[in-house]
Amino acid sequence: MHWLVETDNVLSLREGELESRLRDRERTQATLEAQLQELTLLLKKEQATRESQARRIAALEDQISARPPPPPPDKPKRSRSQTQPPSQRQPKRAARPKRKSTKLRKKAAAKPRPESADDETN
Repeated sequence: MHWLVETDNVLSLREGELESRLRDRERTQATLEAQLQELTLLLKKEQATRESQARRIAALEDQISARPPPPPPDKPKRSRSQTQPPSQRQPKRAARPKRKSTKLRKKAAAKPRPESADDETN
C-alpha cells in the first residue's frame, strides 16, 4: 500500500507539470494568434495601398497620354550663316607665358647679384 501512495504522489506531480506546460502552450498559442491577426491586417492594408497606388498611376498615365504634346520652346537657333564673320569677332586672348618652375626661381633668388655702379658710389 505504501507504493500506492508514492505512485499517487508522483502521478500528482506529473499531472501538475503537464497542466502547467499546457497553460504555457495555450498562452503562447494565444500570443501567436494575436500576432498573426495583426500581421494579416497589416498585409491587407499594404495590399490595398498598393492596389490604390497602381490605379492612381494608371489614371495619371491615361491623363498624360490624352493631353496634346506641348509646343516646342520659342528659342531661336542660330544657323551658321547668322554667326558673326571672322572680322567682327573679338580676338582670342594670347596665351600667357609659362612661369619658371619653383626650383629655378629659388636658384635665381639664391644667386648673388652683381653690384651696379650706382651701388658702389653709396
